Amino acid sequence: MSTSTTNEAKSEQNVRVWMDGCYDMVHFGHANACRQAKQMGTYLIVGVHSDGEITKHKGPPVFTEQERYKMVRAIKWVYKNRKVNIV
Repeated sequence: MSTSTTNEAKSEQNVRVWMDGCYDMVHFGHANACRQAKQMGTYLIVGVHSDGEITKHKGPPVFTEQERYKMVRAIKWVYKNRKVNIV
């Protein structure tokens, strides 16, 4: 398959990219990771770990879940964000 054929096939598809994390104290590195992930597809969907999961694995979060959702949603490359519980 040639590069142009691959690019044409990709442009006809809606590719969804998933990434998740705590996103407590959002910084440039988070935004840059989102930018790079968005380049891999059409839509970037980001999972935000719950307060309970962060507390269990890392200690209490600085920001609440709702504050973290808003911060992640404000990153311009993010299409949607979701709550994530680690299994």
